[in-house]
Amino acid sequence: MEKESRTSGSAWGAILGIWGALTALLVWRFLPWFRPDASVVVPAFLFACLSYFVLTGVFNIVVNAISHGLPEPLPKGGVKGTPRVALFYCTFNDFDPEAADTMLRLTYRPVDLWILDDSTDPKARAQADAFARDVHAQGTSIRIVRRDQRKGFKAGAINHALALLAPDVAYVGIVDADEFLTPAFVEGCLRHFADDVAFVQANHHCQNTERSWFTRYLGVGVDLHWRHYQHYRNRYGLVNMLGHGALIRRDVLNLVGGFPEVTCEDLAFTVEARMRGFRGAFAAEVMCGETFPGDFHAMRRRHLRWSWATVEFLRINLLRILRSRWRLHEKLDLLLPAINLPAVFLLVAFIGAVQGWRWSGGDLAVFRDPIIIALGAFASLAPLAMFADLLRRPAFALKAIIVNTATYIALFPVSVVGVVRGLLRPAEFLVTPKGVQGPLSLASAARQSRVEVAFGLALLALGFQAFGPWGVASPLALAALGVPILLWASRRALIRAEGLPPGDSNRVGKTL
Repeated sequence: MEKESRTSGSAWGAILGIWGALTALLVWRFLPWFRPDASVVVPAFLFACLSYFVLTGVFNIVVNAISHGLPEPLPKGGVKGTPRVALFYCTFNDFDPEAADTMLRLTYRPVDLWILDDSTDPKARAQADAFARDVHAQGTSIRIVRRDQRKGFKAGAINHALALLAPDVAYVGIVDADEFLTPAFVEGCLRHFADDVAFVQANHHCQNTERSWFTRYLGVGVDLHWRHYQHYRNRYGLVNMLGHGALIRRDVLNLVGGFPEVTCEDLAFTVEARMRGFRGAFAAEVMCGETFPGDFHAMRRRHLRWSWATVEFLRINLLRILRSRWRLHEKLDLLLPAINLPAVFLLVAFIGAVQGWRWSGGDLAVFRDPIIIALGAFASLAPLAMFADLLRRPAFALKAIIVNTATYIALFPVSVVGVVRGLLRPAEFLVTPKGVQGPLSLASAARQSRVEVAFGLALLALGFQAFGPWGVASPLALAALGVPILLWASRRALIRAEGLPPGDSNRVGKTL
């Protein structure tokens, strides 16, 4: 293998430079409100919040601009020969025969196939057993590994299997239950290894985009995110492992003691490998498929896990990363996207500070300043930059932007719940529901989303008291109140896509 050069900090230099200039504009406009007494606390806090929001906006714009014009160089060197590879298909009550079948179409040999089945549902276990029997009948070896308990969740299952591997297995692939591997997955990833590369993360696209309107418009957002927010990292950032569709060196796994047994095991492993001088590589041309949640209930549960797990990850690793000898742009590249999830609390605090300042008779004239308004709009709209790829289809682009914006804003209360849980207790590995969870009436949807509805009503009341009729025009409040409609409409679309009659059901999802 060849040793590749280190990543460049120039992109992050541009991000910090632009952010510094825009923050100077904020200082200029806020300066009249900075007084040398206790009353400066609230304006200073509001200024700091706005500066952070602008930083995330600059990050989104710069990354999208870079990724649009960034060619993907052909991998050099890579692994010589045909080392033995083991694939770990990880499942917990969500076995997918179609996805698992893609492991059988791999063109690379030698490869060992494993099913790490932590399922507690007898039907899911029976599905895995039936699949294994069929595979054996075709003359292919596959092994099912089960544990008595789920210690360490997915990471624990992987570590348990690592101890059972043959000594000559050199690489381990991690495959999620809904992962659709491309036939050239293994050899495609092997081409990207170098002396200091611990893992290669494959690219992905949404596998079920045409299932319903929900997956069509939200799935394209996932495709764009992979295209723009992973593509630049080989050259300008820190490639992180994203939990599935990745090939990992066995010797590095042994060196770090396997996967950290936390819910956010992928980012945690990225940190452990980097602490020992290794990095990841992103294989843009190795395109696998992943399944987007079929309805808003499933998406909401996945987002709760992400928020909860990310806070746990930051509690454990934030100071370690800040104190490490990593280059500055590597720290920023890993931490800023991670912090954006728990930063919902910052937005809550910002809203509370604005309204509290208004109630106390404080001067909010600065928020009528055209420059402040423009910077706020810039920070709010910057994440939509990735949708520029869709402008050749303007009608589709507009629908995708509207659906993605409304849906992700509606997840704001869930983010708050996840952050609170992450601060109070260890995260749990919440499996994203697969398939149809049963029909849902608007009344049932409202009961399931009572947290969001209460959150939305509280925001409306606070907004009206602070700003009068204009205060009820809160996107956060309106999106939260629209959650029952999202739950009902997305479930109805999923049932129609599956061709099920409206009364056909199995189980209905629970509230948060």
